[in-house]
Amino acid sequence: MSSFYGQYINYEKVKAGLEDFDSLTVEKLDEILQWFLSDFKENKLQDNGWPITVNNVHPGVVKTEMTCYTGNLTAEEGARFAVMLALSPEDTRSGLFFNEMNVSSF
Repeated sequence: MSSFYGQYINYEKVKAGLEDFDSLTVEKLDEILQWFLSDFKENKLQDNGWPITVNNVHPGVVKTEMTCYTGNLTAEEGARFAVMLALSPEDTRSGLFFNEMNVSSF
């Protein structure tokens, strides 16, 4: 899942590449990923304006077409924690896997 924090990318070169939807290709996305990896290796993520909070959320089994509506959560219930996590301050925990609302191992 993603959040609105993507709008806080301050690296102008990356913003320009992502905002040009008409010419955005898999190759350009790969190029942006390579910039990110290079900045990561050189410990320049914060210097170059990359948002650095990354988490993964498994909402549980949600009643959707994907589960043939056999889940035990509504879409709103399934989205609740992902939204809470996305709206949390940027300096909160990062690099975690959440199974529903609990931190879990991978």
